[in-house]
Amino acid sequence: MAKVLFYRITHDDGFAPNPYGKYLTLATCTPNHMRANLQKDDWIIGIESKSLARKRRKAGIHPEVKQSLIYIAKITETPITLNEYFRDERFSYKKPKPDSEIYEERRGDNVYYIEDGLWKWIKNHDHKKFNKLIKDIPDEELFFPVEKLQELWQDKKSRKKYGAILQDIRGNRVFISEEFLYFGDMCLECNEKLSPFIPQRGIKYCGFKQIKDYINELIKKYGFGRHGNPILFTIKKLGSKL
Repeated sequence: MAKVLFYRITHDDGFAPNPYGKYLTLATCTPNHMRANLQKDDWIIGIESKSLARKRRKAGIHPEVKQSLIYIAKITETPITLNEYFRDERFSYKKPKPDSEIYEERRGDNVYYIEDGLWKWIKNHDHKKFNKLIKDIPDEELFFPVEKLQELWQDKKSRKKYGAILQDIRGNRVFISEEFLYFGDMCLECNEKLSPFIPQRGIKYCGFKQIKDYINELIKKYGFGRHGNPILFTIKKLGSKL
């Protein structure tokens, strides 16, 4: 029986989830880090966190909306590994282009891969903001053998230096959706019907049947696809210093 995973999004910037093009993909962050028990035909719902909602309202983006529904996505194929994602030609457009003038090309989430038994990454995203110690690591750094992952994760110094990267790679599942509704800065108010399923932190599940009618109503009203831009992108575009 299909199930639905709920989680709160603290950074809606086009990276996780990445809602661009034919596919919405989730290659990093909370559900992946927590090794969410999701398969094909299950659903993911991302709800705006309280901190993100405060930033949005302070920036003047739909201040009347208390908490927004950022996206709903049906997992339309069996989850794949990060390396499989990187090697799949369908997702080559999600490999980041750091120097591009097009925002969505810079936000590509297809950044981790294995080569010659080593994990490598394309350093484009925001890990440098969270881990100042890795700011000098060169792009496409081969920084540890595949078999060393667990050892590094258990070492406090390594976790401090590579924490966000190690979390992503330990998750090592990419959720892919062709049937999604991404709202972002459209700021659709989170319906009270969803309130019982929204976790304070981490993730929470419910059965699809419990909210099937609500999801189908949204699909009928809006149709699948991207209906807005990432909230943090819009805040930056407005010139906010948040």
